[in-house]
Amino acid sequence: RTLTALAWSYARREPEVPMNENIRAAELRVAGEDKEPLGVFPRDEALALARGKGLDLVLIVPDAEPPVARIMNYGKFKYEKEKRDKAAKKLAKAMSIELKELKMRYNIDIHDYNVRIKQAKQFLEAGDKVKLTTQFRGREMSFQSLGREMHFKFMEEIGDMAVVEQEARMEGNRMVSFLNPAVRKSDVVRAREERVAKEKRDKKTQRSQRQDGEEDEEDEAEDEAEDEEITTKAANVEDVTA
Repeated sequence: RTLTALAWSYARREPEVPMNENIRAAELRVAGEDKEPLGVFPRDEALALARGKGLDLVLIVPDAEPPVARIMNYGKFKYEKEKRDKAAKKLAKAMSIELKELKMRYNIDIHDYNVRIKQAKQFLEAGDKVKLTTQFRGREMSFQSLGREMHFKFMEEIGDMAVVEQEARMEGNRMVSFLNPAVRKSDVVRAREERVAKEKRDKKTQRSQRQDGEEDEEDEAEDEAEDEEITTKAANVEDVTA
C-alpha cells in the first residue's frame, strides 16, 4: 500500500468514541459541560449547539432510548482520563507487595551484615516482604549451627518491624525465612501520598505568600515615588511664590 493510501485510510478511521458527525442516532438526549440535562434534540441541532460553543458532541450512553450525548471538550476530557488512569496504575503498582530477597553467608563481613540489616528495615518500612537466605557452599554445610545462630540474630535485630511468616528451615544448601512487614503496604502508601500532597500545598502557599510580598513591596515603592513627586512639586511651588 502506498503512503497516500495509508494516510487516507487513517484519516477515514472512526474515532474511539462516537462523536460529532460520527453519531448515527437521529435523536439524542443531551447533557451540558457540567452534566446538566439540556433536553432531547435532533442530532443536527445538538451538534450545532456543541459547535456554537466550540466544543464536541460525544456519545456516552449509546444503548439508552434515546441515546445520551454530552457536550464537552473531548481532547481535554481524554487527556484528563489518561492522566487519571496513569495515576491509578501508578498507585496500584505502589500498593502491590513485593518480595525482596537478602542473601548472606555464615561468615559474612560485619559491614555487609549491617548493610543487609539496613536494607531489610527499609523494605519492611515500605510494606514489602523479605526473604532471608543464608547460603552454605560445599564444606560450609558443616557450619550450619553458626549460620543458624547468625540467621536468628538477624531476625532479632529486625525486632517488631517484622512478623515471622516462616521460621528458619533448610532448603537444600540454604536456610530460609520469610518476614512479613508489621505495617500494611496500603497504610504506608497513603501516608506517603498525604505527605507529598501536604508538601505541594505548603510550597504553593509559600509561592503565593512570596508573590503577595513582592506585590506589597511594589505598592510601597509606588507610594513612596508618588509622595516624593508630590513633595518635589510642592517645593517647586514654594520656590516660585518666594
